[in-house]
Amino acid sequence: PIDLKANSKKLVQGTFLIYGESGSGKTRLAATFEKPLFFSDSTEKGWVTIEGMDRNLFYDPEIYPVVEPMSSPEDVNKLLAKYSKDIHEGKFKTLVFDSLSFYGDAYLSILSRKGEFKDGRQMYNVFYNHIRYIMIEIHKLPIHVVWVCLAKESAKPGEDGSILMPGKSQVTCPARCSYW
Repeated sequence: PIDLKANSKKLVQGTFLIYGESGSGKTRLAATFEKPLFFSDSTEKGWVTIEGMDRNLFYDPEIYPVVEPMSSPEDVNKLLAKYSKDIHEGKFKTLVFDSLSFYGDAYLSILSRKGEFKDGRQMYNVFYNHIRYIMIEIHKLPIHVVWVCLAKESAKPGEDGSILMPGKSQVTCPARCSYW
């Protein structure tokens, strides 16, 4: 495990992936990072977890996490524009994207409803490129980034599953993160 407080001067920027089953404590863990700003799926209601947490569990008990709900993929760009100045000025030290799995489902659903694709592979390629773009752009920010994902069940008992993301994203999303 990484002791962020002990290494905060050494760790300039980290990209983290927290994944697990529903209710396993992913959001709770993410809320313990330094000065977190959450972009949270509005249907998942992860902020309810944060509201119920003991403030002493936060990195700094005096600083309560800021939570912004996302209800559509367009919200990501709006929220990045809204908080860009604060991020660059260091008012936040961690951006938590909660959850990439829910965001991916929503975006894939939008693509599917459009009906523009003759072949499902085209749709998944557009999906993959979009997720790739979002991750690359967010990783450029001068801030720790925590991606929260649901876990996919392992094919074999006793083995860890991967993240719950469609197609090659379940392999490439974790590869873009420094710590799992």
